[in-house]
Amino acid sequence: MNPWFAKFRSDERGVAALEMAIVTPLLAGLVLASYALWDTASRRQDERAALNVGVQYYFHGGGDDTMASQLILNAWQRRPVDSTLNLTRTCMCETVPLACNSLCSGGAPPSVYVKMQLTANDPKALTNPEVVDSRVVRVR
Repeated sequence: MNPWFAKFRSDERGVAALEMAIVTPLLAGLVLASYALWDTASRRQDERAALNVGVQYYFHGGGDDTMASQLILNAWQRRPVDSTLNLTRTCMCETVPLACNSLCSGGAPPSVYVKMQLTANDPKALTNPEVVDSRVVRVR
């Protein structure tokens, strides 16, 4: 065996630097992936919390869809510019859709449901930038 290679093989200087050079990119990748997942989860939580504000508004007797929209949009922290909120009212007699100004067969007013749907395309989200989330609440 070459004496130079034997000397090189027995020299342990720089082993820690080599290990650090191998481990550092892996740790950096793990940190970046963790941040991306946390950021995405945080943004989704903001959206869900905003929808829950709308649900609470209706649960506590609110009936104005414009007011509900404003409350939801104001509660949505870090709302992307490219986002929409749609509120849709549906009236039902049991399982049959009906016009909201009509009465059910027994003369009772129909049940009124409001569907709140958020749609967003968030380029700042590192993973899954497109979001569609909705809630349906019975108003009466």
